[in-house]
Amino acid sequence: MPPEIRAADDSELGRIVALHAAAFGSSFLTSLGPRFLASYYRTIMRSVSGAVLVAYADRDLVGVAAGSFRPHSLYRDLLGSRRSLARDVLPALARRPGLAVRLAWAYAATRERGVRVPERAGELASLAVDPGVRRLGVGQQLVTEFARRAAEAGCDRVYVRTPALDNDGVLTFYRRLGFEPGPRWDDRGREMVLLQRSLASDRPEGAIGRSR
Repeated sequence: MPPEIRAADDSELGRIVALHAAAFGSSFLTSLGPRFLASYYRTIMRSVSGAVLVAYADRDLVGVAAGSFRPHSLYRDLLGSRRSLARDVLPALARRPGLAVRLAWAYAATRERGVRVPERAGELASLAVDPGVRRLGVGQQLVTEFARRAAEAGCDRVYVRTPALDNDGVLTFYRRLGFEPGPRWDDRGREMVLLQRSLASDRPEGAIGRSR
């Protein structure tokens, strides 16, 4: 039986954070602690341009996808919430002061770095799947639903930012879903790539998209 996929709400933040930590145990965002992750996902949920989708199987949360159909608008909302985000990251910084350098770099990246992305494109910023069900197609179904909703919101394509090297499993996963490699750039010595997927086939018949 396929998982139930729907929009998340605030009551599920605890489970979303736990799943994120299980899926990305060593990632930078996970290292900032559960309070920060909860604020991060809450901001995306409440943004008019944000979307957080959850997948359930037998009442268990098995996947979450988060992103935006207007990425620049979402980043403005995240930056506007920086006081709250900064407060929630303090416990992690107290334990590991070195995180402050990486946090400052990440903050600057949202404003100054990165790569030029296509107009009318949605960004899939995070995709986390329960490690125990990764071969059951949950990730594929979440990406497909995110793409469908992006097309309904007027996006022409969706994109993902991911490491370009030593990341074969992720790159193969997205290629199978129709994503093609785009520009590359350097992020603190790590080569990144922009993967893009056209939404021409996802757009409802007769839809012309929404103005931005």
